[in-house]
Amino acid sequence: MKNIKKIKGLKLVRNKLSTEGFVKMLEQIPSITNLNISYNQLTDDAISQLLTYYNKVPHLRIINLSNNKINERRSKNIIDCLKKQGVIITL
Repeated sequence: MKNIKKIKGLKLVRNKLSTEGFVKMLEQIPSITNLNISYNQLTDDAISQLLTYYNKVPHLRIINLSNNKINERRSKNIIDCLKKQGVIITL
């Protein structure tokens, strides 16, 4: 699994990925730049965890979180912080 740390783009659409699984995944892919995890089971907590773990994925620039269980209004402040870091987020 050494090469997993070199992954730049990852598409995990419709995989029933939970927030817990999302956090574990972030810890394993430090070089990720583009992440599509749409149509999963992610909640508002996933956005909070992304901000918390952002230092572990400093190259992340594009993330698609559409069609999850995320409320854009409740997560707005965190989303704005990530956008200021240069992350493009699709909800």
